[in-house]
Amino acid sequence: MNFDRPKILREKVAEPKAKIFANILINLFTDRANRIYVSKLRTEHNLSERTIRGYFKELREIITDESMKLGSRMDLIKAKDETRGEYWYLGTASTESDENGNIKTNNQAIDSLNKLLVFYMTERFFERFKAENLKNEADIIYKSLLDSLKYKSDIKDLLDNIDKIFYFFRFAPKECNSKILQTVIDGIINKKVLRLEYFGLGYKKPIQVLVKPLSVIYFEGLLYLLGSGVKRGYRAIRTFAVDRIKKAGYTGKKFHYNYDNFNPEDHINKYIGVMTAEHKTRFELIFKNDTVLKRLVGERKWFENQSFEELEDGRLRMKFSTYLTHEVKRWILSFGNDVKIIKPQGFI
Repeated sequence: MNFDRPKILREKVAEPKAKIFANILINLFTDRANRIYVSKLRTEHNLSERTIRGYFKELREIITDESMKLGSRMDLIKAKDETRGEYWYLGTASTESDENGNIKTNNQAIDSLNKLLVFYMTERFFERFKAENLKNEADIIYKSLLDSLKYKSDIKDLLDNIDKIFYFFRFAPKECNSKILQTVIDGIINKKVLRLEYFGLGYKKPIQVLVKPLSVIYFEGLLYLLGSGVKRGYRAIRTFAVDRIKKAGYTGKKFHYNYDNFNPEDHINKYIGVMTAEHKTRFELIFKNDTVLKRLVGERKWFENQSFEELEDGRLRMKFSTYLTHEVKRWILSFGNDVKIIKPQGFI
């Protein structure tokens, strides 16, 4: 007699597939021979052999597809141990073929260089399944890869000094509350409606606002939240400086949002800032006849629809349309007496 739980009950209490896949990959990476036994999975996750075979088939397709994109020949191979039974391991496909023309696969564990490719591939895998809370596992994998590169000092030195080779400089940074940022990111990932206490730049006191958080933008050392209002008539996308959010909490409600119709670029002031206004304003500026100044201004993309014209006296005329925000004002006024503002009138 079969006393197994009904299928619907098993599905309700079963672990998420992404978590089981992550566990399989971590075992494959950290095991000295890059192998994992079926009996181990059956015991730890209470899975049937049929389910395990299905998981490995799916994983194998992902690994071979992604590794081919990266110019490698990795494979997930099934084998059997006389004492511990069936297991799977990561191997690399050789360029040799058997008598039937099929590519042979070697029985050695993949080397450190291939592991780096697999690590990259695994991050892609986590993205595909939208697996959350896997940072610790990813750190374990990455550390094991670095440790395995002790005899390849050139590669290890490169990875150890990557932050010096590609140095990132923050412009006038302003710190934000880490707990608030964590709440914001959790709200985006898990689609939770947030209650914010927000103290805007021009506000006299903080206001309470309900927000559907959609995206976080990094610009000039600061973080900004793009979010949609909840109440009818207030559902337009708004921009919130994360460092000006004084409190952030959950409402207990979730939301659905169609990201197919959402693009952060549509809700920021491209190139020059992130803040927007209801309407765009036409600008006309004239910069003085100075070679360095004209190159500084004319060689960069400040606004999407900008145009330049050199006047007969050598001065440079610039025209564009954009939102009239404090970011745009700050940019124009930064040129001081080197620029004359023709439009809009009454700018200052």
